[in-house]
Amino acid sequence: MPISYRFHSFRILLASCTCLSSAAVAAEFDAKRFLALYGPNLAHEGLPHGVPTTYSWYRKSSSPTLSPPNGESLANAWGQAYYDRTFDTSEIAQVSTRVEIGSGALWVLYDDSTRWTNLQSSTRIGGGSWAEDFHSTCKTWNKRTESDGRTAARIDSAGCNIHFWPDVAHAPVRVGHPRAFFASVALRLVPETPGSPLGSESAQMLGSAGADWRVPGGGCPTPSDSKVAVCHGIGIGRFVKLSARWRLVSYVSCAPSLLDSIPMPPLEAFVLPDGTYPDPNLEDPSVGIVPKKETPRPFPARLVLRKDLSGIEIQARGETLAPDGRIPSSNPSAP
Repeated sequence: MPISYRFHSFRILLASCTCLSSAAVAAEFDAKRFLALYGPNLAHEGLPHGVPTTYSWYRKSSSPTLSPPNGESLANAWGQAYYDRTFDTSEIAQVSTRVEIGSGALWVLYDDSTRWTNLQSSTRIGGGSWAEDFHSTCKTWNKRTESDGRTAARIDSAGCNIHFWPDVAHAPVRVGHPRAFFASVALRLVPETPGSPLGSESAQMLGSAGADWRVPGGGCPTPSDSKVAVCHGIGIGRFVKLSARWRLVSYVSCAPSLLDSIPMPPLEAFVLPDGTYPDPNLEDPSVGIVPKKETPRPFPARLVLRKDLSGIEIQARGETLAPDGRIPSSNPSAP
């Protein structure tokens, strides 16, 4: 057999093994361990600038509200970005970092089901800018479309945040039956000028995710002490540090101790925009904050010149591969 044919086969085998490597990475992803980092009443990695200390979500993620008040029967996921409280707002004019929003999604697990239902999922993002305490709106948010087609926005007014959501319809929920909710937004930081380094303020940027209840039609009530409508929250997640790597900023309504009693969301719910999965080891703020970047595992094979010099063979684990690319089994009855 010509040597070129054997090299062609080798390329096919390498491509196949790359796919197997991706599958292996997915199989190794520990969804339960990841969700345990995003449950209720867990401390933030930083404290959001301008949020009153009296707010229940100032220092930690909130307790869930699985049954909506006032007959609200729709839900939507959202995300938000703030500066850490240590940020000097006098430097807002020099900000050169944007938050890129890769996707937003909301899942629900009903009490009579063993599978999660996807209520929302989109890379199309809507949003705006609000006062940090949400008592008023700010000017139209500063957003742009990145080269990858995703939305990136910048906080460029002191005392303001950016607040965003998947640009899809609010999702109807079977009220009275939710057992758990899981909301997520994929976030990373990008420079104002493509190709430039991130601004120094990037080290103080935080993101969080959550979900709200909505009345039919999608609206929210306006409290007596507010100039804007305020939605009743399903839950508000931990504020976590953002970086140039994608991070799946999330909120799950189950406490870590309850995760053993429910099925996990499907793996598709955890895929980052670059095709990788979050690494719970790196989600620990004492270790680092960036998700793991997948590195395809090298295929454990080598090219070997046949003894009769008639061509090249592919060997793996010390054995010559069969013509279909499999390693011959030592068990004759094996398929």
